[in-house]
Amino acid sequence: MNTSAFVAIVANPYISPPDSFLINSSIADKAVDVAIGNKIFPLFYDRCVQLSIRLSDESEAVAEEYMRRRAEQLKEMMMVTNLCHEFGIEFAFFKTFRPFTYIPDDVDIITKNEADFRRLIHALYDNGYRLLMVGTPAIILRKVTNRTYVDLDIHRAIAVGYLQLFESSSIWDNIIYRDIGNGFKVPVLSEDYEVITMAAHSLFKDFSLNIPTLYLATYCLLRRRVRRLEELAQKACLALPLNMLLFTALQINRIFYGKEIGSSGEVPFDEIFLTDVISADLNQGFTMPYQYPLLLPIYVYAWRTWCAIKKHNVKTLTQLGRQPFSKGIGLLINYFKLLKGKKFFP
Repeated sequence: MNTSAFVAIVANPYISPPDSFLINSSIADKAVDVAIGNKIFPLFYDRCVQLSIRLSDESEAVAEEYMRRRAEQLKEMMMVTNLCHEFGIEFAFFKTFRPFTYIPDDVDIITKNEADFRRLIHALYDNGYRLLMVGTPAIILRKVTNRTYVDLDIHRAIAVGYLQLFESSSIWDNIIYRDIGNGFKVPVLSEDYEVITMAAHSLFKDFSLNIPTLYLATYCLLRRRVRRLEELAQKACLALPLNMLLFTALQINRIFYGKEIGSSGEVPFDEIFLTDVISADLNQGFTMPYQYPLLLPIYVYAWRTWCAIKKHNVKTLTQLGRQPFSKGIGLLINYFKLLKGKKFFP
């Protein structure tokens, strides 16, 4: 068993390790760095304590740093919420919460319009934030506080590079409120839209399935919510990446646990040849994050382009045309390097 599989199985918040699971001390020693790299260290650390898996002495200090950063993130989210109420800024957090223990690298915020975007940035500058990076189409601000830092990734739209995923009206019709402590509630994107967003990021941007997104897909499969998700994804022309994500998660869980987790009948995947490609690729062996076969990101971009053509959606076609010039092209080059030597077709 490779170290990333060990980490993914141990940290899984929904499925216990199989009876045949063996704890290899040499793997456990390397697991901390892998858990950090896969953005699930706090969850992995808690599960190791529950399963009496001994980690390196440094892991406790790492856990404390994560907890300190999360405390500061929550404090800053409260500050942002109060600021927005004060200045009449419409906003919501997204990609920041999961239905399991999760501490993101940064806090993602979407504003309703350009005026709100600019007002929020100016207000944050007045509250100790400084520019860290200009993205497409977002800006990242950072505040250093309490021996750690908080990054705020402020977006004009929920997008992958230049490709906008949802119409603005559908986003603001799907905002709910989440209690982040002591009864303090903040606006967040609904859980269903979060799942669809992460499916799109997985296929359109990262070209891979990371461990937190695997757990999110597992959560959906276990709760039998696939049909509802697909209905929403269809409206945004995102059903294909959603179904690819869910099918891949089903296959990975079957390999990890030797049984089906959730129901494969729940995943309405008509592209049978793609399921063959995914299954054959996984059977060659893989690590997490799992790099999708080359055909999948190519196919999903072609499919999204065809959807835009059928709907005469010039705006989306323009965004797709600009996409190669965003940072996604760098990810694609690295992706080709990672896939070197693998077979692309069954």
